[in-house]
Amino acid sequence: MAKIAFMAANQDMLEQAAAIAGNFDMEVEIKLITSADVVAEANLAVRNGADIVIARGTQAYLVRKYTQIPVVEIVLTGQELALLINEARKLTGKSHPVIGILGVKSMFSNTKPFEEILDLTIREYFVEKGEELEEAARRAWEDKVDILIGGKIAIECAQKWGLPTLFLKSQLDSIADAFRNAERMAYAIELEKTNTAELRTILNYSFDGIIRLDNQGCVTVVNYMAEKILGKSSDEMLGKPITDILKLPDEDQLRQVLVEGKSLYSIIINHDNLALVANLANMTVDNVSQGMILSFREFKKIEEMEAEIRKKLYTKGYVAEHTFNRLAGRSKAMKGLKSAANAYAKYDLPVLLSGELGTGKSAMAECIHNSSLRQQGPFVSVNCQGVPKEFLQKQLFGYAVENPYTNLSSKVVKGAFELAHTGTLFLDHVAELNDYCQTNLLRVLQQGTFLRLESEKAYPVNVRVICATDVNLTRLVKEGKFNEELYYELSVLELYLPPLRQRKEDIADLLDYYIQEYGNFYRKYIILTEDAREMITAYPWYGNVQQLKRFCEKLVILADKKVLDSELIDRSLASFTGSWDEDKFAAGEPAGKVIVYQNPESSLILKALEKHKGNRNLVAAELGISTTTLWRKIKKYHIKYKFDV
Repeated sequence: MAKIAFMAANQDMLEQAAAIAGNFDMEVEIKLITSADVVAEANLAVRNGADIVIARGTQAYLVRKYTQIPVVEIVLTGQELALLINEARKLTGKSHPVIGILGVKSMFSNTKPFEEILDLTIREYFVEKGEELEEAARRAWEDKVDILIGGKIAIECAQKWGLPTLFLKSQLDSIADAFRNAERMAYAIELEKTNTAELRTILNYSFDGIIRLDNQGCVTVVNYMAEKILGKSSDEMLGKPITDILKLPDEDQLRQVLVEGKSLYSIIINHDNLALVANLANMTVDNVSQGMILSFREFKKIEEMEAEIRKKLYTKGYVAEHTFNRLAGRSKAMKGLKSAANAYAKYDLPVLLSGELGTGKSAMAECIHNSSLRQQGPFVSVNCQGVPKEFLQKQLFGYAVENPYTNLSSKVVKGAFELAHTGTLFLDHVAELNDYCQTNLLRVLQQGTFLRLESEKAYPVNVRVICATDVNLTRLVKEGKFNEELYYELSVLELYLPPLRQRKEDIADLLDYYIQEYGNFYRKYIILTEDAREMITAYPWYGNVQQLKRFCEKLVILADKKVLDSELIDRSLASFTGSWDEDKFAAGEPAGKVIVYQNPESSLILKALEKHKGNRNLVAAELGISTTTLWRKIKKYHIKYKFDV
């Protein structure tokens, strides 16, 4: 609990503060203090555990100037100020008096609106420092104000010049506001303490060994994990050159970090038969090196952690991992899709997800399950594609295993419907179901029962069904290849997931998500330049989310530096996708795609490519465009040339 020291300038303030202090979740010490003693009392309060001081006017100024203690200043509310000004007006007995306000500027809110409301003139004599009050009072006397409003010291200064005065009383509202501000400040201070403690804990309990080096490459800080991995105590390492402790693959690398400001990323260090993966980063402040941070980890530890993760996922069983709040995508189409899917999740009806391969139908099914009333139940996923007919029937509806000695069924193997009981069953590529499976699925949806192979007994099941398809089921119904009645049952709630090339705004989110995911998995963290990001966004991604996901994995795996630029992305895309993407989908693209030689710009680009033998930097320079823009235009016009790589 935060502790507050309240410095009251007069008895009224003390009593008002005491009356309301109990309304706040803070320990409050209230003292009646003179300005002469306020600094000493503030320092004493801090020694006694105070976190924040509340004071007014000159006293607040003195505490802020001569101590490092956080100060919350009491500021008069507009209502309090209006009441004081109106009281001063009455004391003058004039129809349109001139009223002066003298004090530290931070004590007051805006006074100008009161001039018209109360039919008077207000002169402000605000100061930044308490020492300036005397001079401000003299100016008020020269201006012949009718009355002066101020605090204790301000009134003493005004009375020396024979000016009528009105004491500036703080009311409950302004004191309560000060307590509320102190409460917010206390929360921020507590948060900062927590963050500092967390950083200290992260350092001491990190799985990584962390060593801080000074500008000469000598060790200044060592965490516990570094001691454990290297088998040395901090006393053995502090003050020594890092090259005496670890043998870097190339000792010139240390100079590159210190002198050239480079960072070393995912280097391999051998130490006492241990292979360590390490990062060495330069710390700079205003472009001046302040030393380095070396972080490292054993390969063995990484493998053990990944095995543990895999083990946990395996033992979880049928669990849906994705949720709507973690589903990447901020495009209008994706927002609308998530909103509709979230609404569908609240009902128990079947849902049909349609869209091209790789658009994220499986992830969407998991999100729907995790937002439904069945979220505590199992989520069972079955891919119906490429599975032999008889095996798929067994996989979905189960089967009995006969005892070879008695020819009687001795064991029943549960199918996906029973495994998903009280939960959700997701059927991907539902168009691949044969007639038997379609009929049995229809029975589940209409009657809540199913039949096992070679059995006439109906087994009850309570399951919500979500299906996905990348083909046109309506066309299959017309062709007699899909059960018409089943289609009507499935398509009551239907969601279409648009391809990634139609919602390019989502590519940036997905890119960040997968780069981070694979960076964490492979312990390699990369950064893409803006040109690189633009190039990835411009690519059509005919394989949709799945293709982008695998591309991000490839980037992380093959990265030999931390910052990846557009040239590297260009080469990676060419080797990752080849030409099959565009050839495969050319027939499905909208009419009006520009073919080379049908557009003057495309002809210019092709001629320049031939002239410079495919050198894109020279082509871009000749055309007066960036290499990124050139790449986009090559893709746009489907330009093929003999220098393609």
